Amino acid sequence: MLVPAKYCIAYTACTGNRGNFLCWNGESWVLTITESSIGEKVPVAIVATDRHPGIRELMKDKYPQIGHEFDIWHLSKELKKILLEKSKQKGCSNLALWIRAVCNHLWWCAANCRGDALLLKEMWTSITHHISNQHSWDNADEYKQHSHLPIPEERDEERVWLEAGSPAHEVLQEIVLSKLPLKKLKQAVHCCHTGHLEMYHSTMLKYCPKRLNFPHAGMRTRTQLAVLNHNNNLYRKQAITSHLKKGSLEKGDDQFKLVFQRDQESRLQNQYMNRSHTVM
Repeated sequence: MLVPAKYCIAYTACTGNRGNFLCWNGESWVLTITESSIGEKVPVAIVATDRHPGIRELMKDKYPQIGHEFDIWHLSKELKKILLEKSKQKGCSNLALWIRAVCNHLWWCAANCRGDALLLKEMWTSITHHISNQHSWDNADEYKQHSHLPIPEERDEERVWLEAGSPAHEVLQEIVLSKLPLKKLKQAVHCCHTGHLEMYHSTMLKYCPKRLNFPHAGMRTRTQLAVLNHNNNLYRKQAITSHLKKGSLEKGDDQFKLVFQRDQESRLQNQYMNRSHTVM
């Protein structure tokens, strides 16, 4: 898939033995096909994957000319898991109140570092100051104060800040400043995320359900249909209210739908896209 255009520009249908066809072997085979078929026409600059050690070794040994980025979602998920475990330690319960903010900060840093590894590092480590209500500092080269607006007094009083030197603050510093996370950040400077690829996979399941088996020719044809469907339905306009109903918005207003996040027990308001789209 081509990022950020979101178009699927190549595909492959391979046959694998369920018993010995490991996931990363499949991905390495796809990378080989991608390099040979696309690289001649479209230069491949960056490949975004998860953090599987086999993929990292493959990219380092066989494709050193291609930049290898980690999916920022996987880094955020791992960070959340570590913070959740550390927050259960004695005296660190208040750290649990900051888990979501710290993970969001990681996303924000990757999205706003402009591809600069040093800037990303300094933006990321600045969370150790913010979490203790300190919003400017001198021990940095490029990022010496936070970019957010001044915090209103009422929010400042409600926020549970972590006192510098407290057990919770020390644990957070240990996590943020440890060598391994900082090393991983070097491969997140372009904020690559495979969310649109997951959307394509969702469309793919409509044509190739996992509970059914298809011959190779059928699988290839169904994959082609899924690619065409995905590419022809990108950039649809947001749906608007065409006629009034009881309890609905005004006519002509943009439509939204509420999505429940099971992991966070909250609801999000997502755009509702126009249904007048192409179905292959």
